[in-house]
Amino acid sequence: KIQEKMAFLFSLLILAFLVIIILIFSASSTKKTLQTTTNEPPSYPLIGSILSFNKNRHRLLQWYTELLRLSPSQTISIPLLGNRRTIVTTNPENVEYILKTNFFNFPKGKPFTDLLGDLLGKGIFNVDGHSWSSQRKLASHEFSTRSLRS
Repeated sequence: KIQEKMAFLFSLLILAFLVIIILIFSASSTKKTLQTTTNEPPSYPLIGSILSFNKNRHRLLQWYTELLRLSPSQTISIPLLGNRRTIVTTNPENVEYILKTNFFNFPKGKPFTDLLGDLLGKGIFNVDGHSWSSQRKLASHEFSTRSLRS
């Protein structure tokens, strides 16, 4: 009797798992259609656009350029593993918003700084937080109106 109940519960668990998988894939196919119209790479639950990212890893700059050229807003959002995403923009208003107006809500993060570390070191373009603030304050004196006039 107990074995029959366990077998029944196990069957229900497998059925529930299959229903969830079907729902996830049907939602991702709808999502894929929507993303194609916004010129972003296909995205899947949990793994995001990691398949497209991996496929284009050897030509990342060209891939980003192609996606940005097709984007009406000149901005793309690429979902990565889990709930992480990469935002890439060439829109001047967005660049100002990210780098000046709302800088602290857009950290570069370790993957970015590791990737560009050899090129940019620990300079203002490759750091976040306190280090960025102190370097920006130092650099702002060099770009003051008085300094630029002389």
